[in-house]
Amino acid sequence: MRLALFDLDNTLLGGDSDHAWGDYLCRRGILDGDAYKARNDEFYQDYLAGKLDNAAYL
Repeated sequence: MRLALFDLDNTLLGGDSDHAWGDYLCRRGILDGDAYKARNDEFYQDYLAGKLDNAAYL
């Protein structure tokens, strides 16, 4: 049996799952924490403000 789960932010998980994933990778030392976290936080603020540039984000 296959199972697919799709998270709708603030339903299954509290907060934004994509932002939390980036934070997790930084805490684990997988990504450059300072540089990635700063950019991740900028994208998240743009998302919350409704002005996220999807092309730049991807």
